Amino acid sequence: MFGAFAVMAAVIAGNQLTAGAQGGPTGVAITEVASWGSSSNTGYAADWFEVTNFGASAVNISGWKFDDSSNSFGSAAALNGITSIAPGQTVIFMETTNPTVIATFRTLWNVPSVPIGTYSGSGLGLSTSGDAVNLFNSSGSLVTGVNFGAANTTTTPYASFDNTAGAGGSSFPTPAISTLSAVGVNSAYASTDNVGVGSPGLASSGGGTTTTTTTTTTTTVPGPPYAAWPGGPNVSTADLAGTFTSNLSGLDFEGTGADAGTLWAAVNGPGTLFRLVFDGTNWVPDPTNDWGAGKTLRYPNGSGDPDAEGVTYVGENAAEDGLYVATERNNAANSVSKNAILRFDPSAAGSTLTATNEWDITADLPANGANLGLEGITWVDDLYLVSNNFFDERLGSIYNPGAYPNHGGGLFFVGVEGTGNIYVYALNKADNSYLRVATFSSGFPRVMDLQYDRDIQQLWAVCDDTCTGRSHVLRVNPADGRFAISARFERPTGMPNTNNEAFAVATSAYCSNDTKPAFWGDDNDVNGFSLRVGTVSCSSSVGPDPVIPEFPVGGAALALLLGTGLLLFVLRRQRLIGAA
Repeated sequence: MFGAFAVMAAVIAGNQLTAGAQGGPTGVAITEVASWGSSSNTGYAADWFEVTNFGASAVNISGWKFDDSSNSFGSAAALNGITSIAPGQTVIFMETTNPTVIATFRTLWNVPSVPIGTYSGSGLGLSTSGDAVNLFNSSGSLVTGVNFGAANTTTTPYASFDNTAGAGGSSFPTPAISTLSAVGVNSAYASTDNVGVGSPGLASSGGGTTTTTTTTTTTTVPGPPYAAWPGGPNVSTADLAGTFTSNLSGLDFEGTGADAGTLWAAVNGPGTLFRLVFDGTNWVPDPTNDWGAGKTLRYPNGSGDPDAEGVTYVGENAAEDGLYVATERNNAANSVSKNAILRFDPSAAGSTLTATNEWDITADLPANGANLGLEGITWVDDLYLVSNNFFDERLGSIYNPGAYPNHGGGLFFVGVEGTGNIYVYALNKADNSYLRVATFSSGFPRVMDLQYDRDIQQLWAVCDDTCTGRSHVLRVNPADGRFAISARFERPTGMPNTNNEAFAVATSAYCSNDTKPAFWGDDNDVNGFSLRVGTVSCSSSVGPDPVIPEFPVGGAALALLLGTGLLLFVLRRQRLIGAA
């Protein structure tokens, strides 16, 4: 049915590991160092280094100390504020005791949730002419250490020393590190003031099999790698040249297998929605019902130019409840943040769509630049959230749909580019009010789109060329009811490292040989093409299969679901999945 876009190769296994990392006996390594951090140019004026636990279990660092090139436990300073590092976790230590300095660091690097510890003491500043970072445990034994040469502080941005590979040693002399961070490599990016380049808090997205060598033993512990893309390696253009000149920023796929399906596409400037249909070779604007040139978007009062960055629909199709668009500003006043979710009726006639509802959540989000706001949006059904004991942070209890009147059958997940965080909202369609249910990190410094695969129940968070086109899969962690990263994937090898701001996957009705189409939207329209298609696994990409029992929740929870009118939705979903 998909012609040139038919499913291609068998799924690449998601357990391939990248190059190894070497650390101390615990699997802990010093993965980044910024000896120029104390420069007044940085705004926070404090040196910092990063520590990653590549091991398979948590490491208790109570009583650990840090020393520089004097290599002495006796002159080392206590590490404060962090007592344990979870497996796969990366943390930061800064030379400060001032919470304002830490807050400034978080703002300039957009790391609101990375754990940050501190140390202080005379003679412990990291020298830009060359120095060392040594970590000692509470008994005075060297756990791991590295040394480094002169930092480049001639012109900004200053680059940190990148040790994502995890080189380290538990005896002197320790290994020397010399690789400098570069934008787009190992998730490195520029700080918002463009003074520094690094990846604070992100080293755990690199690594791989960790081989640790000591004077007496050699052990191997698993690191958290980026696996090969879980689908075919090939990607091809899927639109006609010139369909979009730029600014394609959001995608969502709708279809049941009865035809080639529909791609909903959001363009951010001027704010426009497109209904794309498959012509046997390419995805083209639907020529019917005034969709041929896309439909211009307006706010509920009929004015403005919403900067449309993401699009999603509720239930099985857009006809059920319309299209929901994430916007970060009004292009008519593009220097001002206006983070809003707009609802549109795609069946409305004419070349202009006026929003039927608006939820302006600007005041509920951390301050962000006018072009660093809402980038992605996706809808997640209550069935999945309740059956997996999703934790409601607002109420401090397991999520109860009945606590959110008129919110429909699910919650809206939006991604903020400037923080990389994902915010979860219940939207009241009766009065345009909203309530934030939860907040969590995408694991990226920037998040460009979100896509919830409703058939295999996993949330995709994607980054653009800032992160070399990588993707994270997130699921509810049964231990605490919160979303956490379950897998990390490289982009398909056939995909150029371009500014992909949009991502969508087809429904399971289009599966063949366990793969189905996946789509990417390029905001930069490289070589005149904005839409690309490849394949992705139809099976769960990571971890155990989703739990969907015949009656998916216990008696009390089932009653809650019935109370929100979801029984019909559940039955329809079962029929759709069975049709695949």
